[in-house]
Amino acid sequence: MQEDILKKVTDFLALAKELNYDLVALYEKEPMMMQVVGATAVGFTVLLMILRSSMKKSDANKALKNMLNENNDFEDFQANLDRILKVLPSAKPDFIATLKENKERYLEAQLKTLDEEPLDIQIEKYQRMARTYSNLAQAARDEELAEFYEQISHTILDERLNSKIKEYMSSFEFNDESVAVLEAIVNYANNQDEPQTILNIVKDALNSFDFGSSLEVYNFVKSLDAEALGELYDFFMQKQEELFTKADSVVAGEILEELLNSDEREKVLEYIKNLKVATYLQELKYKYFSQTGDFEFDLAFIANPTPITQNYANYLESKLTANWRDSEYLEDLINRENVTNVIGHDRARLVIQRVDELRAAKEEKQKLEDVVKLAKEAKELAQEAKEIALQNSKKEEDQEVIDTESKESN
Repeated sequence: MQEDILKKVTDFLALAKELNYDLVALYEKEPMMMQVVGATAVGFTVLLMILRSSMKKSDANKALKNMLNENNDFEDFQANLDRILKVLPSAKPDFIATLKENKERYLEAQLKTLDEEPLDIQIEKYQRMARTYSNLAQAARDEELAEFYEQISHTILDERLNSKIKEYMSSFEFNDESVAVLEAIVNYANNQDEPQTILNIVKDALNSFDFGSSLEVYNFVKSLDAEALGELYDFFMQKQEELFTKADSVVAGEILEELLNSDEREKVLEYIKNLKVATYLQELKYKYFSQTGDFEFDLAFIANPTPITQNYANYLESKLTANWRDSEYLEDLINRENVTNVIGHDRARLVIQRVDELRAAKEEKQKLEDVVKLAKEAKELAQEAKEIALQNSKKEEDQEVIDTESKESN
């Protein structure tokens, strides 16, 4: 019997191959076998669907049990939630009941896996969680579950992640690792309906930091990528620029030295001129004044009227004395900011008088030199005229001799 069945199946398969698996031609040749095969195929398909459904439910039940596994990491939770999502629309009441009973525990257990992650990684994973919970909300047929999942899909970002960003920014460190976090925050913010909600968290925190505290902070800001940070980059640049435009800013000496040795020297000179923090100006004066050999730097201190203990008058007097014969130097010095106030108006008048005297003497000397030059030129012209006259006279005498000799020969 089995041999007959096997032979019929073998013959049928050979015929099918011969007819190039043309179902219409096969049905014409072997209608009975086609009906048997069809019934078997339908049965197999139904069985396969039942098996697949059972496998999904079994897989989802395993996922449900695994949700509270203490060894789960973030990806384990995501994989389990994906399995649950597949059966959620048609899940049985006991499955739904278990989900409802433990929904908060599942959530907190997954959130806990993110606590030790760097913030840029947390940002990416929180967004994935939010998308997963949004999908769960759409798939859930139970109203309580749907509302819970929908709420969590928003609060994970609006409350939990924003809180994490605030926490991070409260102890922000100006280092290479922070650059990646800032870029992740900006990228996240730019994908939200209201980017300023997130960006303002960062700005508010940064407003409390001292951008002039160290060269490390200064160089950190200079290294930022304008394209990656966008609006936040402009904010950083503004905070750094304010160090030199606000009279009450204290900029670390190491930053000033870095700028003095670069092409931003003028920025330091303007900062010294306008600094109103007397204690810090005093500190900088002790450290730098008349110590660098940079006269312009010294004059920047003198230009600042903020009262401090200083010996600017003696310093200027030594410069005046050393250059008492140089009218241009004296005139330039007396016209510099605050110099007249430092040396006193009486001394300033003497310097101006000295400049006038030197200028008058210089003019008188120039006039005398011009007269001597003219006299010399006149003498040279007279000598030249005399020589020309002598030459002409000799030519006339020579011509007379020639004419006399010519007459005598004739």
